[in-house]
Amino acid sequence: MKLPLHVDQFIQHQPRLVISQGLPVISAGIATDQAYYLMSGKAKDVSASRTKNAFDAGDMISFVAFLALDTYATDVIAKTRCEVLAIPRHVIEEQWGSEDIASWVFACSMASDVVKKQNPSMVDYVI
Repeated sequence: MKLPLHVDQFIQHQPRLVISQGLPVISAGIATDQAYYLMSGKAKDVSASRTKNAFDAGDMISFVAFLALDTYATDVIAKTRCEVLAIPRHVIEEQWGSEDIASWVFACSMASDVVKKQNPSMVDYVI
C-alpha cells in the first residue's frame, strides 16, 4: 500500500532502520505505535494466512494492521537489505487530522472492517 502522506516531510525527522536480508522488519505482537515505510529493498509477510503480501520500495508495510490493530498480527521479513522509515502513529494521525479528522476515523474504521472480514475470529482491533 502506498503512503497516503508526503514522505519527504518525514524523512529528516523520523528514525530510519536498516534491516539485513532475512531479519524481521516487523514481528507479530509488537505494538502498532509506528507505521513502517519501505524506502528501499523488498520485504514479505510470512504469515500462514491465505493472503501473502510482498512489499517493495515506496510501500507502507502492513498499513491496514497499523490502522486497525493494537499489535501487528504477522511477521514481515526483509527479502533484501531494507531501509525503513519508522513514523509514529501520532504523526500520521496529526497529518490527516490537520486537513480533516473524519478521514483518519474513516481510514481506521475501513481497516477494521477489512481485518474482520479477513479473519472473523480476530477480536483485538480498535476503531
